[in-house]
Amino acid sequence: YTADYKGVTWNSQALFAHRVDRPCAKQDMAASLVASHDFVLLQETRSTPATLSTWTPPLGTRYFPSHGSSSVGGVGILIKLEFLAHFDPIPDPLPPASDQWIEIEKGRCACLRLSGPHGNLDLCVVYLTTGQARDARDTSRALLARAIRPANLSLTILGGDFNYTARKNERFIRGTTLVHSNTFTNEETSFLHDIAHPF
Repeated sequence: YTADYKGVTWNSQALFAHRVDRPCAKQDMAASLVASHDFVLLQETRSTPATLSTWTPPLGTRYFPSHGSSSVGGVGILIKLEFLAHFDPIPDPLPPASDQWIEIEKGRCACLRLSGPHGNLDLCVVYLTTGQARDARDTSRALLARAIRPANLSLTILGGDFNYTARKNERFIRGTTLVHSNTFTNEETSFLHDIAHPF
């Protein structure tokens, strides 16, 4: 892909939560972000088919969800129709087995594959498992690595919440600002080996 683009990633922390006093400000933020960008990679949306059925995306946009649950996970891509118009059409609604919106790991990793006159663009969003769950994150990274197309076939934009720190002194204890190094899992090596260097 050789044309211009402008994107942003945002951990929305329950964009589609059930509590009616939460979603409004967060949905306003999502609308504000997409207004100034071509696409927004959203994590921790906590969407379900039911909650999404009562929501209307901002005017002039389309939303591609991969549901988690009302309390865990969920990712999605909010994208301007004006930007989508530069690529081959995507059916709406999507067919059950789409080769354009791929749920690599439901509610955790997904990819929107766009093709057009300027080439191929893959937008990938991730929200890896939080906490002491290295094995789960390793599994997610392996699935993601199998799904990403080689650089000679597509430009891949990968964004999201990876839920680990790349270096030992990057996590701090809230309130004290002391380094919290005993949770360091050295997962950056895995990311570089499986995803960054090959692609």
